[in-house]
This record gives sequence, C-alpha cells and structure tokens, in this order.
Amino acid sequence: MTRWLMFLFFLVTGLVLTFWRMLASGFTLIPRDNSDTRLLHYFLEHSYLWVTRTAPHLSFWDAPFFYPTTSVMAYSDLLVGGAFPYWFFRLFVEPHPSFGLWMLATSALNFLAFYLLLNRPLKCSALASCVGAYLFSFAHLRLTQFGHFQLLPQYYIVIAVYALARLAQPDVIASFPRFRNWLVVFCAAFVLQLYTGFYFAWYFAFTMTGLAVYFLCHKRHRPLLLATAKQHAPSIAFVGGLSLLCLSPLLWHYIQHARTAGYRGFSNMRHHLVPLRAWFYFGHENWFYARLNELPYFQSVTGNIEKRLGLGFFTLGVAGAALWRRRREPVVGGAIILFVLIVTAVSRLPGKIEL
Repeated sequence: MTRWLMFLFFLVTGLVLTFWRMLASGFTLIPRDNSDTRLLHYFLEHSYLWVTRTAPHLSFWDAPFFYPTTSVMAYSDLLVGGAFPYWFFRLFVEPHPSFGLWMLATSALNFLAFYLLLNRPLKCSALASCVGAYLFSFAHLRLTQFGHFQLLPQYYIVIAVYALARLAQPDVIASFPRFRNWLVVFCAAFVLQLYTGFYFAWYFAFTMTGLAVYFLCHKRHRPLLLATAKQHAPSIAFVGGLSLLCLSPLLWHYIQHARTAGYRGFSNMRHHLVPLRAWFYFGHENWFYARLNELPYFQSVTGNIEKRLGLGFFTLGVAGAALWRRRREPVVGGAIILFVLIVTAVSRLPGKIEL
C-alpha cells in the first residue's frame, strides 16, 4: 500500500505541476501555441473519426486536407499508435477537453512504464523508481518540447527496453515460449512507436544498432548474443517478418512521398545538431538556472527553445553516480553506452566535429 501511495503522490504531483494552468481553466487552455499543437490535435481527431467511420475521414491516409493530394498523413507523424486514450475520452467529451485529457493520460503512461522498468528488471527501490519516473515524465527537458506533442508519447520505447531487459535474462533465453512472447512485446512496441511518432523510433533503432555492435565486439557478451540468436532464429525471423508486414503500409506511404518531395540532405539538418553547452542550458523561465542565460558561454543558444536540454546539475550528478555504481551490470552498462552514443551522435563536438 505504501508503495502505491508513493507512486500516486509522485504521479499526481507531476501532473498538477505540469498541467496546472490547463486544469485550472477547465481544459479551455492548452499548453503552447496554435501551430504544432493544433496540427497534432487534428491528427488525433482525424484518427478518432476514422475509427468511428465518420465522413469525410473514411480513409486514414487520405485525411481531408491538401485536396486533391492523397496520402497526406504521410507528411508528418501519425500519432495513431498513441491515440487510444484520446479515442476513449472522445466517447464522452468534446475534442478540446479530450486533447487535454490525452496529455494527462499519456504523461501518466510514460510515468507508469518507466516506473515498472526501474522497479522490475532494474530492481530499483520504490522511491528510486518514483523519482526516476518523475524525471522521465516531467523533467525540464520534456516540458520545453511541449507544443511538439508527437514527442510526448514515449511509453512504447520504455516497453521495448523492458522487453529487451527480459530477453537478456537466462531463464527467458532458456524458454522458447517466454523468449518468443517477450520478443513479440519488443517488436510490437517498436511498431506502435513508429505509428505514433518516427523521431523516437528512429533514435531507438539507431541506438539498438549501436548497442548490438558493442555487444558483438565485446568478448564477454558476443558468444551469448550469437548463441541466443542461433537458438531462437525461427522466432526472430517470424516475429521480425510479421513486424515488417505491419510496417509495410507506413513505409510504403512515407517512401512514396519522399520520392515525390525529395529527401532532405544533411545540410538541411545540420542546424539541429546540439552544441555541448545546450545539455546544460535551461532557458530564461527555469526557476533555478535562469541566471545562466547571462553567461557568455550560453549566448549562442539563448532564446532557442529546441536547445533547452539541461536536466539540472544535481540531477545529472546523482544519476551519473548511480549509473557508475552499477556499471558492471549488463543492462546498466548498456544504458551508459546508449547515453554516450546518443549524445555524441546528435551533438556538435568541440572543433565543429560532427558525426
């Protein structure tokens, strides 16, 4: 009972502190502006009208805008994979409050998924799991991206990591049914994340590839990885093939539009690379670190909301110390590798080095 009271305390506190203006307004106010926020709300509403077979939303891919262009949903994130809370709320209330309730439900799902990841396979205490889930769901790093609500649903990635942690356990590897079941969970979570938003899915695929290369190059882990892949090759092939089949409509529509509109070259994306200082930048609205704006070191990122990536010096120190303390555990060691890989890949390193 105490564990779940603690869970509810952290969850409710995070939801209230994050969405208090929306809650106080009775869902008449929605976070951020009317650009991305309005567009992503439209996508959620379109998916609901498509599910309920309401004209003119009878085709999911051919949403009724940009007429007569077809497959217009492939121009952006789909959000359909994470739309099920919105569909539920729309059965009872109008679109505007449903959108706000979807934000609350999605944040709660992020919190729950990360709590279970920390508490079960990583075996953290209830308090540590609540603190970690709070940071994952309500930290400054996430709140600065409000308005880009395609970045809010991240629980599928957490579920995939949870399944991966289970797949690495000896008792699961030794059992064909259990390995297959967790493999299904892993692949289903990745597929649903792609149908929700491709940003997190792409970075997850990138980091999983890097992690696989790391384990293949590691003398201690390579034999186990290869033996497991050989032992469960039929399950891996079947579940992987089924996942590709589920992704085929999405891939087909995205590739068709890419052929029409053209692919973006790296030169178009270079300005999105993150200078290292951005990982310690918080913006002028942060209660504790707003004064850092005045330092010359941060002048090149001041005012850029996309570069407010600071998590807090104390928080980083505590998290870093905890990871280092458990670095010899395979899951934790993998998490450290993933963190370093992601930061290195998306950052502009000193000397204007770009990977």
